[in-house]
Amino acid sequence: MMMNAIVIDVYQNGLLLSVEPCIITASSSVELEDQSTTALLESTSSSNGYWCPQPSDSWETVTSEFTVPASIYKGLDIQQKTSKYVNFQTGYANVVVDDTIDETTVRFDVSFYNSDDQDFVEIRTEERKSDGLLFLVIDLKHPHPVDNYRICLKVDVTVTLSSASVLNTLALSLPNEVITVHGDDNPVFSNLVLRTANGHITTTEFVTSDSVVLSTANGGIKTSGLRGNNINLSTANGHIDADVDSLSGNLIGSSANGGIDVNIASISGTSNEVNLSTSNGNIDVSLPDAFETSFDLSTVVGRAKIQSNDHPEKIHYKGSHKARHIQGYYEEL
Repeated sequence: MMMNAIVIDVYQNGLLLSVEPCIITASSSVELEDQSTTALLESTSSSNGYWCPQPSDSWETVTSEFTVPASIYKGLDIQQKTSKYVNFQTGYANVVVDDTIDETTVRFDVSFYNSDDQDFVEIRTEERKSDGLLFLVIDLKHPHPVDNYRICLKVDVTVTLSSASVLNTLALSLPNEVITVHGDDNPVFSNLVLRTANGHITTTEFVTSDSVVLSTANGGIKTSGLRGNNINLSTANGHIDADVDSLSGNLIGSSANGGIDVNIASISGTSNEVNLSTSNGNIDVSLPDAFETSFDLSTVVGRAKIQSNDHPEKIHYKGSHKARHIQGYYEEL
């Protein structure tokens, strides 16, 4: 009999791209730069002690809208480049489906504390034609002449998909955003990547993607009815609450400071791995009835627990199941 493995560890210390024409309602081309969550986090604070006020109605808002033709693009990557001159305030990024529109659109609402600062900021485009991938990048046109000056801005992004399966790839890398993908119309992707440095990430029910990466440095992650092959959830400081409707590959979740709750309704495949780790917090995993698996749980700070609501008798322990290192298997003898 094929056995699937669950390993849960809790430990203490924790392109050149060619520029091609594209159909848009604003802007031109830019270098693409990979952004890690750590780099994103650096853009949310001031290195010289200058802090921005909270956004208000008095801030001036500039709106730009881009069209993403389905005949040209099958992937969309939205990024905010980091800069010592920019202090990003908390904004919101929402992904919705509206099948009444002809083409997918992306709307940026950029609000400035100082209206003159808009002369330094632009949204530019890059494309990887071979992959049908369009990049929309929020960046500086040029550095501010005052070295210790900080541009205070807030960016809200709305991606409106023309159909549930219009994009194969959707990637959002935004430094200070609360990101939500709305699953009311069952959007389907091959690759879904959501990254923020300071904000929560939420997917509502029945978002489907072959590969899912949800990552935040400071904030929680919550999924509802997520369907995926390989799922990767990570936060440095926050709680992970993952409700997975269907898992056909591997699930990896990590939190440096926060608990992890995972409920998996169904698992298919014969070599799946569920690997969850936290430095400080409890881990609770609920498995489906049909999943036959071995498991290995170890913890230094916190409690790790595996349960089956319908058939707890299928959980078998090797040795004590109250120790910090728990091993066993899940099957019907």
